[in-house]
Amino acid sequence: MYKLFIVDDNPLDRRGVAGLFQWETLGCQVAGLFANAVEALSAAEAVRPDIVLTDVQMPIMSGIEFGQRLRERLPAVELIFMSGYDEFVFAHGALQLEAADYVLKPIRKPVLEAAVLKVASKLDRVHTYEQERARLLRQLRQSAPQEQVSADADGEELPHYERIVSQIRSIVAARFQEAITVQEIADEVFLSLSHANNIFKSKTGQKIFDYLTDFRMERAKSLLRHPDCKIYQVARQVGYSNKSHFCLVFRKHTGQTPSEYKEQFM
Repeated sequence: MYKLFIVDDNPLDRRGVAGLFQWETLGCQVAGLFANAVEALSAAEAVRPDIVLTDVQMPIMSGIEFGQRLRERLPAVELIFMSGYDEFVFAHGALQLEAADYVLKPIRKPVLEAAVLKVASKLDRVHTYEQERARLLRQLRQSAPQEQVSADADGEELPHYERIVSQIRSIVAARFQEAITVQEIADEVFLSLSHANNIFKSKTGQKIFDYLTDFRMERAKSLLRHPDCKIYQVARQVGYSNKSHFCLVFRKHTGQTPSEYKEQFM
């Protein structure tokens, strides 16, 4: 279960969100309800929440400032902002913090549910990736003296190649929402960029960058079928901070703009 904080100075909104779901069905447990950001920030160090739902407009400390301070202490925490204001200054602040979502009040149950499930799914992928990475590293350490990243006497690639490809795929699945580079992926598997690319292409027929792009575009198509998803939100959720760049890549990949693709499902 992922630990979740709800932070809102309005007691009706705070209790309303808390009672909106059987949170366990979303893979979460409510670990704290707070009337202001100062109380939540103080409790966060001890409880270490995985997900924080916070109002934007609050006395003492705004939700944006709270998010900034919380990220300094818990860099991996996932933030979902709630606000009655569809204004650029608030949305921009949320984007700067790479928030998971920005949900408008009055809260619509399906919208918040989708946001929380998206975050829980991401955390699941990260957890799976970390477990897989630890397992692969253990195997690499155990097999390193016997297996080198080379060919055997018959010219067949050793199983080490397969593990590297599997690890790269796990990294992409866990981190495609981030602005991750191919160099960072290569660093994660302890190889040079060219060597990682050569190994990956020899097994998949694709370079790592092309695989990452394909993965992101398939995820983008899935999100665009959802009527409530805005194009800028989809771009952010698949690792593109610039909407225009996302649109160019999407059109090159599918032959359609995101708007044209989305219209098919309206």
